[in-house]
Amino acid sequence: MKKYLILGFLSLAIVACSDDKNVGNTSLDTTSISMSAVGGVEKVKIDITDRWIASTDNPWITVSPANGRGSVECDFIIDSALTVETRQAVVSIRNIRTNKEQRITVKQKGYEYNLEI
Repeated sequence: MKKYLILGFLSLAIVACSDDKNVGNTSLDTTSISMSAVGGVEKVKIDITDRWIASTDNPWITVSPANGRGSVECDFIIDSALTVETRQAVVSIRNIRTNKEQRITVKQKGYEYNLEI
């Protein structure tokens, strides 16, 4: 009986200490988005085994949904450009459990100069 009890505890210890490589992994199908001056929607697949949240400091980019769990296809909605200059921003995808972060760079062209008479 003691022999089975000890084997049971050892097997629990081995399972409890195992390192599951899939827990908390983050997978993005892209790390950069290029957009024309008119803007638009780009789909990005986010695959994280834990809960995650997307954030950016730039009001011209919206991510929908902005949070989730598991594999989700998100819409990156990019407003039209307001100037001739190219602009660039970063969207952070953060694993809430591990606090690890991956980034997607968004680059948008500006409008070309246009002179009309």
